[in-house]
Amino acid sequence: MSLLKDGKVFVSCPKVGGLNYGMIDGPETKAAGLTCGPIRLQVGYEGPKGFGFLHIQAYADRVKQIKGLGFTSVAEFCYAIASNYSVVGKARDGRIRVIWKRTYDDLELVLEWKEAGHWNIVTAVPTRVARKYELIYEVVRTGESEPTPSDAKRSRFATLSLPKKVSSGDNGS
Repeated sequence: MSLLKDGKVFVSCPKVGGLNYGMIDGPETKAAGLTCGPIRLQVGYEGPKGFGFLHIQAYADRVKQIKGLGFTSVAEFCYAIASNYSVVGKARDGRIRVIWKRTYDDLELVLEWKEAGHWNIVTAVPTRVARKYELIYEVVRTGESEPTPSDAKRSRFATLSLPKKVSSGDNGS
């Protein structure tokens, strides 16, 4: 964790160090009337009216879900979304939602602009499909490759074929 001059405590970014997890920037941001700036994770506090790291960490089921997706921590999860989001949408109370739409799930951060000059992470949510939102703009990232057929993952709506359960007296034929 790092301490800034204004006395607010932030969680340092696990992958690159420093306070910035990502950026809200580019011509689309300005055209949409949003303020450009870094995305940061404040320590915050727990509870339904809470925000930041402690708020996200307080929900054990959510943390279990995040770890089940292969992330080692809440901070790593937030970094992954902040650096890979593909959609910016409207949220309540002047906040925005940044969503990383993956093949079989949508990972989401809710952000709030702070006059200190950054976007603060209010909460982080892993979902199968993001709740309905009003689109502000989509982000086109350069330098990403399309998956090859061997790397392709199943659709989020595909069903799994499970093998027939074999009973103790059955040889499976």
